[in-house]
Amino acid sequence: VPDGTAMTAGQTFTKTWKVSNTGACTWTATYKLVFVAGEGMGGASTPIGKEVKPGESVDISVNLTAPAKSGELKGTWRLSNDKSAAFGDSLTVVIKIGTVPTPTKTPGGYPN
Repeated sequence: VPDGTAMTAGQTFTKTWKVSNTGACTWTATYKLVFVAGEGMGGASTPIGKEVKPGESVDISVNLTAPAKSGELKGTWRLSNDKSAAFGDSLTVVIKIGTVPTPTKTPGGYPN
């Protein structure tokens, strides 16, 4: 689900990020993706489920539900180690709910 995807309220979807271990220590299977800010969209903390050595990558997915709101909604997630310390870059999910008006052109070609 690319950022900016149009959704309807209550629609379920899966967001997947590919993350790379650019550090010096191995991530254990108990490291997890945790919600940190914005719209949680019903997502739950998700263990990465496998060991990831420095230089390796892993796909991490979380199941989400579009809330009953309209507009552009953003949720921010981060990886967390086995001591519950968040690390690495923020991972975001951005969806749009509801219709976004499309500009119309007047006979002179100017947007309304």
